[in-house]
Amino acid sequence: MDFLKDIALPQPIEHFHLLLFMLNLVFLLFLPYFGFLFGTSILSVYFNRRSVRTGSPLESRLAWDLIRLGLFTKSGVAFLAILPSLSLVFLLAQFLQGTPAIAPGLMGFGFLTLVAATVLLYVYRYSMGLDSALRAAGTAPSLQLYRASAESNIARAGRWGVGTLVASSILCLGAISVAVNRESWSDVSTVFELFLTPEFWGRYLHFLTVSLGATGIGMLYFLFGWEGGLVGSDEQYVAFVRPLAIRLSVISLLAQPLLVLGSIAFLPPQALSGWVFGLAGMSLALLFVSGNYLYAYVKEGQQKYTAFAFYALVLAFFLVFTKDQVAISNATKDHASSLAISAERDVESLRAKLGVVAVVQSGEDIFNSRCSACHMFDQKKIGPPYDVVIRKYAGNKDALLRFIMNPVKVDPTYPNMPNQGLKPAEADSIATYLMHKVLGGSAPVSTNPGEKVG
Repeated sequence: MDFLKDIALPQPIEHFHLLLFMLNLVFLLFLPYFGFLFGTSILSVYFNRRSVRTGSPLESRLAWDLIRLGLFTKSGVAFLAILPSLSLVFLLAQFLQGTPAIAPGLMGFGFLTLVAATVLLYVYRYSMGLDSALRAAGTAPSLQLYRASAESNIARAGRWGVGTLVASSILCLGAISVAVNRESWSDVSTVFELFLTPEFWGRYLHFLTVSLGATGIGMLYFLFGWEGGLVGSDEQYVAFVRPLAIRLSVISLLAQPLLVLGSIAFLPPQALSGWVFGLAGMSLALLFVSGNYLYAYVKEGQQKYTAFAFYALVLAFFLVFTKDQVAISNATKDHASSLAISAERDVESLRAKLGVVAVVQSGEDIFNSRCSACHMFDQKKIGPPYDVVIRKYAGNKDALLRFIMNPVKVDPTYPNMPNQGLKPAEADSIATYLMHKVLGGSAPVSTNPGEKVG
């Protein structure tokens, strides 16, 4: 799937921001439902296998209810899982074009295994429905043969469906883990190397606890509250299911604060920002609200509290996944500037071939109108002198271009440089002017967008 990076086209900054907005929408659709599907499917297969050994009708019924919750409709699964995971393949390929990152490939195989998992799990679900119908039809010998076949399909499809779903979760979470960490773009080249990174395991453990919480509170909400619930008035079944759902929810909510903070601790510095910390803090507050509503439900038994707990948990997870989108945006910011510069060069080249001349301010004009207010060449002003700063970029013009288009704080003794909103061609013009003034015509200029300045 990494070939998609090679055929992706560089995008202007405006298009890149639009793609980041799309990435956030995809995260909000895909990751909460993926966690819910993961939890309900694994628990369904687990309780179905237990019911075969123990003959418990309660465990068999719970297995059936859980898989119906996870795979509620084909169109819903396609909208919330299949299409978003496919979209992530193309979005990551667009963001990481020109880099050695394996994230698009991981996401591509994650998508394929997810498709296989949903097919197998639907076979598992329909086989369970067929087995239930055959049980109700009687005990004729011919029906027993069909039942044996259905039970065999349930066991095989359930086992393989859960196995491929686990593989898909590893690949999809691995892709996000690589995309967030700029160092992993070059350091992680195989799945084995991915397994050696603590950031991946922290993210995957967080996903598992999200799955527990989504499944537990989802069971309380959908089985007991949504449109009257699926449970009905069977008190024995209620007494079996409710404690299990509460335990799953409590375990998840207790683990969330530590794992949310841990997910930030594993992020590299270039992926961090005030928004990342703010979104994490708001998600923790909503998790606390969800936990309080769950406690109120346990104490008072009123079903309305499960709805409040469910919606607060969903909003908390939305903020957690938005945090990941912001982290990816921060990690790819410099790379986005390089891609925008490449896109502008391609456009200028096409215009030149068509005979269209674009009017661009000269570097000297940009210096006099924008830069001279804060900078001088040989003296300190509001910002540092160019004679000192520009020499750090000798031989690496593209690094200077990225800084001009996306300034970051480097020297704590000077204030932040505001973004001047220059187009790539204008940034190239001022960078060329400054390097010529400070370094003269002898300094080589790098065109490697991935090169870093020390």
